[in-house]
Amino acid sequence: MPDEHRLYVNQTPENALAWAREVGLATLNVVEAILANAAAEKQGVNAIFALKKVLRKHTKYELEKACQTVLDVTKRPTVSLIKTALKTNQKRAEEEQQQRAEDNHHTYGFTRGAAYYGGRANDE
Repeated sequence: MPDEHRLYVNQTPENALAWAREVGLATLNVVEAILANAAAEKQGVNAIFALKKVLRKHTKYELEKACQTVLDVTKRPTVSLIKTALKTNQKRAEEEQQQRAEDNHHTYGFTRGAAYYGGRANDE
């Protein structure tokens, strides 16, 4: 059987739970909730498969943090809520990084150069 086909055949609730345990406790809780709330087992497994694809762009740490954020808000987490939390967390991290860069830019040293005091700015 081709690898792509085996990938779909191996998608079972047991494999999903094992994967979630490797990521973290919040992810495990989300996966359990998705499986419990799904109308059909296949729907839950497909949702978790979509959640696994998130790791192509994000780290396990980021996924775990997003899952925890969603669990803090609702008892019925969805993949779309987790993706939204990931985007929000990423945007917040970028803003914090930009703020730190701006703070580092304002190192208060000499604010006036030699030209201000009558000296030459560049030696000739």
